[in-house]
Amino acid sequence: MSGIGATGINEEYNPATDTWTTKAPMPNGIEIADLPATVVHGFIYIFDYYETYSYSPLTDTWNRYLSEKPTMRSRYGIGVLNDHIYIIGGSVPAVGIPLDVNEEYDPATDAWTTVSQMPSFRTGCGAATIGNKIYVIGGRDPWWTYLGTNEEFTFEQDTYRYYIHRKN
Repeated sequence: MSGIGATGINEEYNPATDTWTTKAPMPNGIEIADLPATVVHGFIYIFDYYETYSYSPLTDTWNRYLSEKPTMRSRYGIGVLNDHIYIIGGSVPAVGIPLDVNEEYDPATDAWTTVSQMPSFRTGCGAATIGNKIYVIGGRDPWWTYLGTNEEFTFEQDTYRYYIHRKN
């Protein structure tokens, strides 16, 4: 899918044959850059600044959802818990101000909910889901300092734990 200098191109890579195949382009010429994607029930979900889209590799079709993302942002982490998508941190586009926002998207109902804020503001962070936890790793703070800290979001408690990564 598109990146910097985005064109709306959508391609599929087959590692077995080391080949690329052009697929249905992103709708309405949307240009996605610095926005991660995730998968729920075989659909790839992407979020531009406000809108939500899903792509079905099985049918090679796109779908646009009606609800808008509550907070306009890019460069965020993304994780999935119990078939809900969590968009965490990020920054205000064009300004770059890091955010501490955590929002949950339910693809089944096309609805957004704001959940616990992170203990810190961070942009350009990575995120990964293991079990019932999302780990938010690295990124930069409001002073553009690279962070050596990680945060763990627990779904059942709607809480965060803060970890400091120490280099040896």
